[in-house]
Amino acid sequence: MGVIDLSDIRKFFASIADAIIDNIEGNNTYIPYFEYCGKFESRNSVPKGRKGIYIFTVEEHISLTAEMIRKYNGALNWDNKKVGAGFNRGDLSEINPGDVFYLGSVRGEHNSVFQRLKTHFGDRTDSATNGIKMKMKERDFVDGKLVVHVFLFEKNNTDYYVISEVEKILHKKLKPITGGSQ
Repeated sequence: MGVIDLSDIRKFFASIADAIIDNIEGNNTYIPYFEYCGKFESRNSVPKGRKGIYIFTVEEHISLTAEMIRKYNGALNWDNKKVGAGFNRGDLSEINPGDVFYLGSVRGEHNSVFQRLKTHFGDRTDSATNGIKMKMKERDFVDGKLVVHVFLFEKNNTDYYVISEVEKILHKKLKPITGGSQ
């Protein structure tokens, strides 16, 4: 058995990330390991029961004030603890169509992209996850202005490290406005 060149593996994961970005930009590019399901305004049409990557992009211009960002970042849950994904920069005044708002993935055994999007499109303050939670009063200014692009991992594949590695590369390339950086 020969030696595996790690740079070849990194290049392969980067090529998957590039194919995902191509699909967001409207090109119909083949993506190894993933199926592009399209963009959605709600989670209702997203196929159930699969792992994958999802990327929220802005569809409609959003003007921001420092107060809006402060409230968004300071949203509290039922137990008075900070909840949800915050802005990565506090100096934003505008978010433009096409900007990447949030990027996430599901790779664990007990969840699916459909289930995870429930947190993002909803207002559940009893959840400790870093979701957008766009129905919360501190965050409702993004409601109806975002779409989510869904890339589902191939069925019956449990090599979830592929999802993790591709997500890290996408974070570096797309630099989402909210959420953690990988």
